[in-house]
Amino acid sequence: METPMRPTPTEKEAYVRADEHIAEAIAALAVPVRLAPGIRNAIGYDAGELGPGEYVNVEVSCTLEDLPDDEVPAVRNERYFEVLKRFWAERGYRPVSDTAEEPGAHPDWFRAVHVRHPADGCVVSLKQGRLGNLWITASTIALAD
Repeated sequence: METPMRPTPTEKEAYVRADEHIAEAIAALAVPVRLAPGIRNAIGYDAGELGPGEYVNVEVSCTLEDLPDDEVPAVRNERYFEVLKRFWAERGYRPVSDTAEEPGAHPDWFRAVHVRHPADGCVVSLKQGRLGNLWITASTIALAD
């Protein structure tokens, strides 16, 4: 059965929901991780088919800090990707993309998994950078406050 979409949130509601998506994902890792705040913005755009009103794309991004260093970062990070992919699938998030499934499309060191929540449409992503650093983002369409 399809999960009904929630009404478009306000900008403030979207920030709260993005924070909740990130907190739930980090809790699923079941390891102590400190989140360092990164991007937190709302960028306006023409919503076209969404109808009248001023829409923004709310984005929240955090880097994962103080990760356990008892294993090779690439091995640890791969485990985190697998844990979160399973966590998101069990909760009905829909896969959007996974760079591991696009051989040759990205540098070997880059990895990103993007999923969409079925009820609120929020896209949540885990990404890995060149140095094995990880960050998580959540973004969604909202009505400008």
